[in-house]
Order: sequence, then structure tokens, then C-alpha cells
Amino acid sequence: MKGRSALDVSSLKDENSSQARLLKSRDDLVCNLQEELEEAKEQIASLDSELVDARLAVARANRKVRSGQTGQSDNHDDGETLKSA
Repeated sequence: MKGRSALDVSSLKDENSSQARLLKSRDDLVCNLQEELEEAKEQIASLDSELVDARLAVARANRKVRSGQTGQSDNHDDGETLKSA
């Protein structure tokens, strides 16, 4: 019976080691995914900023076209034009 108990303990140790390695791998994966998530958030923020800049440029261009067609001056607020663009 002692031999079997030692075998069971050894088997449990092996299983424990295996589970520990699996947990470490999962922790590493979670850390990597969190880093990638932060990078993606930064890229989204940058793209949002570029999108706002592009919308403002389009709004300005549209105002210039409209003022050129109607002979009006460019006195509109960018924020107002951006809302309608």
C-alpha cells in the first residue's frame, strides 16, 4: 500500500506541475493580450484624432467651395460646419 501511496503522490506532483505550467502560460497570454489592447487603444485614439482633422479639412474645403460659388466670405465656425459635415 505504501508503494501505491508514493505513486499517487508522485502522480499528483506531476499533475500539479503541469497545471502550474498551464497557469503560467495563461498568465503570460493575458499579459500579452493586455499589452496589445493598450496598443490598440492608442492606435484608435490616434485614428480618432486624424479623423477629426480630416473632417475639419473637409468642412473648410466645403466652405471655400460654397463661398466661392456664392461669393460669401469664410466666417463660419469649424465646429458648426463639422456638425453638418
